[in-house]
Amino acid sequence: MKTSKLILAICIIASLFNSCKAPKNESAKDYSSDLEQIFGCSDQSILVNNKVATYNPIDHGWEHFTETQSIIGRVLDPGVLVMNSGFVYTGGSDGILKSHFAEDQKWLPWLYTLENKEVEVKKTVTKNVFIAKITVKNGEKGLLILEFNDYKDAYYRSKNMPSTPYTFVPDSNKIIFNTTEDEITAKFRGNCSLSICQEPTPLMLKFQGKAIQINQKSVEGCWKRNGSLYAGIEFTGSVEFVFSVNYEKNKLTVIPSFEEAMLTEKQRWEDIFTNQVPPLKTKDKQLIDTYYLAWWSILSNRCDGREGILSHPFTMTSAFMYPWQFFWDECYHSVLYGNLNDKEMPYAFLKNFIPVQFPNGGIPFSINSMSTEEYWKRVKTSASHR
Repeated sequence: MKTSKLILAICIIASLFNSCKAPKNESAKDYSSDLEQIFGCSDQSILVNNKVATYNPIDHGWEHFTETQSIIGRVLDPGVLVMNSGFVYTGGSDGILKSHFAEDQKWLPWLYTLENKEVEVKKTVTKNVFIAKITVKNGEKGLLILEFNDYKDAYYRSKNMPSTPYTFVPDSNKIIFNTTEDEITAKFRGNCSLSICQEPTPLMLKFQGKAIQINQKSVEGCWKRNGSLYAGIEFTGSVEFVFSVNYEKNKLTVIPSFEEAMLTEKQRWEDIFTNQVPPLKTKDKQLIDTYYLAWWSILSNRCDGREGILSHPFTMTSAFMYPWQFFWDECYHSVLYGNLNDKEMPYAFLKNFIPVQFPNGGIPFSINSMSTEEYWKRVKTSASHR
């Protein structure tokens, strides 16, 4: 989300809030139906502009049209790894593979459903976990192909940046990507088998019953050179794709089921809109929809504290394009958060900037997850701070 879009969201919320305030003793539920009725959306234009398109945004922001969305979408650990696209195939009676796209869809903050007459895909995301449930409606076999990339789809990645090491565990149907700080796992649950390759064609031929030999050393070499690999998952009936990030590598992480993850996320948004977001004194559906969507847009970029300088919660300008903390943008966030019931939230973002503030009061305009020691080392080397 660019700053101009952020300012627009703030203006929308501020104007609606000031003109339609509800009495303090009224609850949010007095002026709106349930969240599913408010957020339920099948309009592709709003989906493309609210972080569910496959390549959204593309290199260098919005210079070109967004590419066609894959049915699985896109998920990433910012600055580390991205599952760039995911396609579902079934085999026709003539032996030709059929690639599936959505003919119908419904988006909610906690559940995104896409389907056609033959395939259904449900997606949800909760803290550090993304889960997609893919179902072939007639119970027959399907093929899921996912494209994984090192984080090089935006213009921030250094060409000299080493590839993230991975471990292929076919017996457990998973791929583990290890960084120095965390562990990312792509795991597949259900009646399925996993293969990986440096390109998708051999995976398709294998699904069609062709005798295909995949050289794993070639796959590893391609990953090191180009930062890309493809995962092919053959399944019967349905399969779950789980993308999880574990920030404590030595601690066992329990991955929820699809239903558990979806219900947890639904409860989180219900708590936010019941306990934090001020209600509107209006029954105008358009005003309610705009108000709630604007709040979702800003709060969906809210991030818990991480390692290094970003040890306290903050709000990203855009989870896709700018997954760090910017002082300028946070000042706008603070104006908006002043309307929430949590009166400490508008000032909380300052905690991450205090360790990197200069003696003269200067504050860097942006910070990332590097350590405080590394930050000051770079400042001394470059004789400047950002």
